[in-house]
Amino acid sequence: MILNARLPLEFFEARNALRIAQSEGAEQYANDSYQRAVQLMNNADEYATSKHIDTKPLIAVSRDAVQTAEDAREIAVKKLDEIRLANERQHRAMHRRNRRRKPPMRCNRRTKLSLTRREIKQQRLRRNRMRRKHAPTLPAHERQPRKLNPIWPTARPRPRLHSRRPKTMQSSHV
Repeated sequence: MILNARLPLEFFEARNALRIAQSEGAEQYANDSYQRAVQLMNNADEYATSKHIDTKPLIAVSRDAVQTAEDAREIAVKKLDEIRLANERQHRAMHRRNRRRKPPMRCNRRTKLSLTRREIKQQRLRRNRMRRKHAPTLPAHERQPRKLNPIWPTARPRPRLHSRRPKTMQSSHV
C-alpha cells in the first residue's frame, strides 16, 4: 500500500473503490470486470512508485480503475439479487407444492363449496380417526351412551343455558 501526500486523490479513490467492489463479492460474481480493475490499479501503482510521478496518466488510470471497480460492484450486486430472487421463487414453489399435497384438516364454508362430496367425506373420516386416536379411551362399562335430540336425531343435544319456564316471584300466602 502506497501512502504519499503528493499522490492525487483519484489514486486513493481507486484503491477504495476496489476494496468496496471486493467486499460486495465482485471477485466471485463479476470476475472479469474485477480483474480488469485490479490490473488498472496495478498500473496506477506503477505510476505512483516511479521515480518521477507523472500525475496526468496516474489520474487517468486511477479514474478508469474507479469506474471499472464500480461496474464490477454493480454487476456483483445484480447477480446476488438475481440469485436471492431465484432462491425465493424456488422456496415459494416448493411451499406451494407441499401445501397441495396436504389436504386441510379443517375447512371453512368457502373451501367446503369448492370441495367435492367425496373429499369432504374423506376429511371427516381422517378427522374422526385422529380424534379417536388421541382421545382418552374409557372401558366399555364406563362409556355413556350418546343422547340424541328428538327433533333432529343425528344432531347432538343443545346445552340449556336457562330453564324453559321463567322463574316467577313466589308470593307467600298467609
